[in-house]
Amino acid sequence: MEKSAKPGWPGHSGDPPASFQACELRGYGGERSKKEVILDHVEIHTDGACKGNPGPGGWGVLMKSGHHVRELCGGELGTTNNRMELMAVIQALGALKRPCNIVLYLDSEYVRKGITEWIHGWKAKGWRTAAKQPVKNVDLWKQLDDAVVTSEHVIEWRWVKGHAGDPGNERADALANQGVEKVLAQGVKAATNGRQTS
Repeated sequence: MEKSAKPGWPGHSGDPPASFQACELRGYGGERSKKEVILDHVEIHTDGACKGNPGPGGWGVLMKSGHHVRELCGGELGTTNNRMELMAVIQALGALKRPCNIVLYLDSEYVRKGITEWIHGWKAKGWRTAAKQPVKNVDLWKQLDDAVVTSEHVIEWRWVKGHAGDPGNERADALANQGVEKVLAQGVKAATNGRQTS
């Protein structure tokens, strides 16, 4: 699901208002050689959901920048809640096509601590934990690490308590559950088509 009726999302076509344009260069101190890059400000809420763990799961993303709102969701039939939490953040960052100033809200300490604290030790140990065990979900951690390192985004990671009435988190949770419903519906349709052709 994607809801983005207005043009001008960061990195996409359209002619957004001046307050929404990225990479405006402003000199300071009267010296043209010193410039400050002003990035788009984007607020992101992400969440993951899983019916059974493992089981069918979904991820949801709510993105806001000025008056612009974008919603994303998706899912997988055989997955875990932690993988969907990771995928939500990966998909959110991947939707931005140029560097932005991001405040990212999530209710997963696994993802927040993983990307801000644990990942440095994992990488130094060849993607192994302090107990010398392989890092779980390493494929997604590598994707997230690449998205953070290469994008040049400025990201502030903020944990919020899940299911506690935070509007952004509640919407992201609803989108994640829509992702579950969508992937389940696709699975039923595929199974039905398979029986019809057999």
